[in-house]
Amino acid sequence: MKTEFVIHLMVADNNHHDLTNLNNKTLVSISKAFGGFTVTEGRGGWVNEEGKLFDESILRVTIAADNTPENSGKLKQIALNYKQEANQE
Repeated sequence: MKTEFVIHLMVADNNHHDLTNLNNKTLVSISKAFGGFTVTEGRGGWVNEEGKLFDESILRVTIAADNTPENSGKLKQIALNYKQEANQE
């Protein structure tokens, strides 16, 4: 049975550096792992330890795949790689 996995990609990092190349690399990884995806533009936000609100443009990536430990592990690894390369907190 297929389920939807969702991952959010930032359009720019916290220093306003464009993340298009990293996002494209991540979407290639998602395509190789799951066969495809759907992207929807959106907004997301979070508050840091100092109470500052970060309100930013995001790409919401939806992936239809079987809900298995293997697929969950693949997506987790893709997300961790993205977090590291995007210098996310």
